[in-house]
Amino acid sequence: MFERGAPPTMQPPTAGRSSPRSTTQRPSSSPSPSYTPSTNRFSSTRRPKPTKRPRSTRRPKPTKRPRSTRRPKPTKRPSSTRRPKPTKRPSSTRRPKPTKRPSSTRRPKPTKRPKSTPPPKPTTAGKYNYNEVLKLSILFYEAQRSGKLPRNNRVKWRKDSALKDKGVDGEDLTGGWYDAGDYVKFGFPMASSVTVLAWGLVEYKQAYVAAEFEKYERFPIKVGDGDLDHDYWGRPEDMTMNRPAFKICPKKPGSDLAAETAAALAAASIAFKGRKGYAKNLLLHAKQLYEFADNHRGVYSDSIPNAAKFYKSWSGYKDELVWEQLGCTEQRRNLLILQRPSDLLAAWAFSWDDKRAGVQLLLAQLTKKESYEADIKKSLDAWLPGGTVKYTPKGLAWRIKWGSNRYAANTAFLALVAADHGITPAAYRDFATKQIHYMLGDTGRSFVVGFGKTPPQRPHHRSSSCPSAPERCDKSNIDDPEPMHTF
Repeated sequence: MFERGAPPTMQPPTAGRSSPRSTTQRPSSSPSPSYTPSTNRFSSTRRPKPTKRPRSTRRPKPTKRPRSTRRPKPTKRPSSTRRPKPTKRPSSTRRPKPTKRPSSTRRPKPTKRPKSTPPPKPTTAGKYNYNEVLKLSILFYEAQRSGKLPRNNRVKWRKDSALKDKGVDGEDLTGGWYDAGDYVKFGFPMASSVTVLAWGLVEYKQAYVAAEFEKYERFPIKVGDGDLDHDYWGRPEDMTMNRPAFKICPKKPGSDLAAETAAALAAASIAFKGRKGYAKNLLLHAKQLYEFADNHRGVYSDSIPNAAKFYKSWSGYKDELVWEQLGCTEQRRNLLILQRPSDLLAAWAFSWDDKRAGVQLLLAQLTKKESYEADIKKSLDAWLPGGTVKYTPKGLAWRIKWGSNRYAANTAFLALVAADHGITPAAYRDFATKQIHYMLGDTGRSFVVGFGKTPPQRPHHRSSSCPSAPERCDKSNIDDPEPMHTF
């Protein structure tokens, strides 16, 4: 069959059978080719035919290059940048974000402190300013300071003193408090005072906050010879007499003194638990002292006769050992004492020497056992009207005439704590209120220096009796009619 447009006389040669196939392919590449019988020309044109060249160009064709560029294509890089993308960084900054820091500062936030003012308010229609009383009562301890005084010292007529106090082995024994109206540093009553002060701070923290006590808070065995010290009347800053130091040791034990000091440190560790490092250090030394007290039993005043003339331990050391155990940690329910100590049942009074009433109250408070509650009730009921303790015509409950107010005040403190923990609340709170108000002026005079009506003007107190330096101060100032330094 001939292709359309071919000459009609043309014969199909044998070798030319393939020519029609070639002619059918030519029009696709050229619309009007000329016919040539030679097949060689047609075959030679196949070599450079354009349809093969494009195939060779496909190897480096541009469509493949873009595929290679896709590997580092920018669409993938952003995906890698999403890891540290800025939207995640702000989420990490939320950990210390300022909105959380203020929540931690809310603990001591001043807006909450004013809410705690009701506890120190008097229970009888605002009869006395308890905040003022609390501020003034602590001033006595500031006036008694020994050693280097802090910058916030409020007692202007007191300066640094006894800066050379040394122990038997050269230890630095500066600091602490002088005893009463003289300048001996007795460790036993000093430790007892710290214990009760710390206990009060633990029980009535908000009262101290309301009184702004934190502005002034600053928390050794015996230093000084009592006889030599009592012969001296003058300023502590002017002392020149010998100040010997006495210590307890395994051969000369003092379980009562060591345990009482341990109790003071343990109670202070609870009171200052917000200062973790300080509280931890206090508790560490409390445990060390208790181990010494328990392992080396004995009464300190037997080991140090010089101290026995002034502060003899009449009640022994067992009350102090139990006393320290009850205050050694805030989780005090893990007590080593599981039975009633028979020698702690009868409490004469709560004082620097006798801790039995305090032990009874803590045991009742912590164990909730009726037996311990019965013990503290027996001790406190003796002080109620109709009990075994005598009353003055104007209402003071007194054990002995010497230092009568201290026993009444200490018992009033225990009564308030017991009442606040549900032990005979009405009767004990009424007793405590009347005793404290007696001392603040219910009878027409105050027994707190610097407070209320006709407070004491001339207490038996050496440093406050002296005129301002450099004027001379000696025993002639004892009966000096001029006003003393008071608060």
